[in-house]
Amino acid sequence: MKWSIPVGQFRGIKVYIHWTFMLLLVWIAMSSYRLSHNTNQLLLSVGYILTLFACVVLHEFGHALTARRFGIKTKDITLFPMGGMARMEKMPESPKEEFLVAIAGPLVNVVIAGGLFLYMYLWPGGHTMGFPAGAMTADKFIPALFAVNIIMAVFNLIPAFPMDGGRIFRALLSLKLERTKATQIAANLGQFIAILFVLLGLFYNIWLVFIGIFIYLGAGAEARQEYVQRDLSRYHVGNLVMSKYTLLSAHDALSAALRALLDSQEREFLVTENGIVSGVLTRDEMLAGLAQFGQNVQIGKIMRRDIQFIPPQMPVTDALRIMTELNMPMLPVGYPDKLVGVIDMENISEFLLIQKAMQ
Repeated sequence: MKWSIPVGQFRGIKVYIHWTFMLLLVWIAMSSYRLSHNTNQLLLSVGYILTLFACVVLHEFGHALTARRFGIKTKDITLFPMGGMARMEKMPESPKEEFLVAIAGPLVNVVIAGGLFLYMYLWPGGHTMGFPAGAMTADKFIPALFAVNIIMAVFNLIPAFPMDGGRIFRALLSLKLERTKATQIAANLGQFIAILFVLLGLFYNIWLVFIGIFIYLGAGAEARQEYVQRDLSRYHVGNLVMSKYTLLSAHDALSAALRALLDSQEREFLVTENGIVSGVLTRDEMLAGLAQFGQNVQIGKIMRRDIQFIPPQMPVTDALRIMTELNMPMLPVGYPDKLVGVIDMENISEFLLIQKAMQ
């Protein structure tokens, strides 16, 4: 992910920290030092935040490793100031699988909280029990982690998208209902809960307003995505393949691609090398190449070569998943020596608009 710093890897899943998370650490360190002018206090506060986000990483690995049991790969996990995100190649479609993947994250927090509670019970000395308040001190460290893990588990179990509870609720509904209907019910409940958060936030805590807005938008986005997936699942790539497209040669200068960009509405171009399609040149690569090498550089030097050919009989949903995984806005349809056409994101969007208008 862009603007993220790699910090490690486990079971083939890379972990990144977004640059905004580093700003959070700097802000916490400065605030702590400003309040106490104590280096130990500063280190304790930063250490607590790092330990807390280690719990977030474990939460996300709960999702990722459970999904792996069902053959679903996770590309990476990224930490943001508001939490973590595990990027899976796809979401589980089976209600049982979705339930287990979704509940795995909160269960990790419950296990962590249970371990911390056991530690405080067996060694009660030196802990300030109850929800910690004020500056972080050594006696508050463990109780604070215990309390926050309980809060993380409970908050994520709220039956509203995009939290885990929303997916758990949909999975349970999907045992009796069609998935799209289950998604709509879960999204409606999520948006109702979001409105309650906003109303409560106006009177008690402004943060509840932001949380409510986050839930409301997330629930709506989940419902829209499910409808798109349902509509696309009815069609194959061959139903919307574009047969008119511009081919560029890897041996041409970038200036030829720039002319093609200006002469048409196309933003991505297939590139051939020795008569075989071997790459894709997007507008972003053109601009980056122009800034770095000038307009006389050969297209073959700046094009993307990580293309994947897809057959016309492939479901459009699978093609969309491949485009998302590769971050590739265009895919060639057919085979290297027998090209049928191309498919791109704009093509898919226009196809959906046409189908919706015909209903």
